[in-house]
Amino acid sequence: MHKQQCGIAALSTAVLVLSGALPRPGAHAAVTPPAPALAYVANGQVAVIEAGNLTVAGTGQNPLWAPNASSLLFDAPDMMAGNMIISVADQHGANAHVIVSRANPAVNPSWSPDSQYVLYTIAAPGAKAKGPMVTLQVRAMRLATGATKTLGTFTFAGGCSLASSALQAAFAQAQGSYLGAPSTLIWAQPATVVVQSSCTGQGLTLLKVGGGAVQTLKGWSGGVLSPDGKSVVASAGGGKVGIIAVASRSTKVLAPKLSPGSLVWLPNSKQVFTISQPVNPATGMVSVVRFSPDGKTTSTLGSVRAAAGFHLSLNHLGDHLVMALVASGSPKVGAPPAVSVVDVPALSPGVPTPIIAGGQPAWRP
Repeated sequence: MHKQQCGIAALSTAVLVLSGALPRPGAHAAVTPPAPALAYVANGQVAVIEAGNLTVAGTGQNPLWAPNASSLLFDAPDMMAGNMIISVADQHGANAHVIVSRANPAVNPSWSPDSQYVLYTIAAPGAKAKGPMVTLQVRAMRLATGATKTLGTFTFAGGCSLASSALQAAFAQAQGSYLGAPSTLIWAQPATVVVQSSCTGQGLTLLKVGGGAVQTLKGWSGGVLSPDGKSVVASAGGGKVGIIAVASRSTKVLAPKLSPGSLVWLPNSKQVFTISQPVNPATGMVSVVRFSPDGKTTSTLGSVRAAAGFHLSLNHLGDHLVMALVASGSPKVGAPPAVSVVDVPALSPGVPTPIIAGGQPAWRP
């Protein structure tokens, strides 16, 4: 919708360098790689930096690129009406338009792995809330036609308090999820859906598309589907990481205690990155850790003193990560600590480097 070039040239060049997209001196590549694009949120606006331009997609949060990089999804919660408005922009973050105006705000929308469908939840028709419990449907909208289908129904445990400290407000700004809690909505095509089933982030529900048994994993949260579609990695509670096998819906809790926050896979599905969260937000360290899906090998890529880190995202070359970092602060702090997007090398240890003020970063695939 809106483009600016003043004051961002240096930042855009830094983003290009971090992504590895600038050619080496004397190099003559046969194919020019696409310019990297970084989506993020600042001052309640979803923006995209690409090739020296800043494009403001619109008011919202939770920017999420389609797996094929064709479109950018984001949402804007209308908490007064109890709804969520879902919008889609093009591959540059421009020409945003609303595709769903009355989704349920408890679970963030997402993409299907084939990039053809946008997933979201709505209140199940005719269902009545029972205290904090509400029945929700998982819907899949085919972006090309607007046609929708229901993938399954599950019970969501709400009732979380809207009250928050200044530190929690910074967490919500950095993370972008409903009330700052982890949110998961995955369609492991064709048969399995994994969805967050509690606004506290404690509980994943596994649905079989077309009906059948519903399985809830208490204490689990923040699932991410592997690029090969075979596994979901998630926080399993107690500082542990868990793996869900898509085909059998069986689960395994890994041995290392990584205190996982956001999770992201390498494109080959053989390594996972996570943000290890500090116990003490005032004095602790946030670390980016790489580990194997069996949990047998782990390595720390970088650490920085901070209250928390969120929204880990890997660039299209697989050599740099970004995350939203909340500056150190006590739960009793009067004003929200600063939130910034930080770059972390993905292939070897390095120093996390702030690159822009804002949160919820996402590299375009």
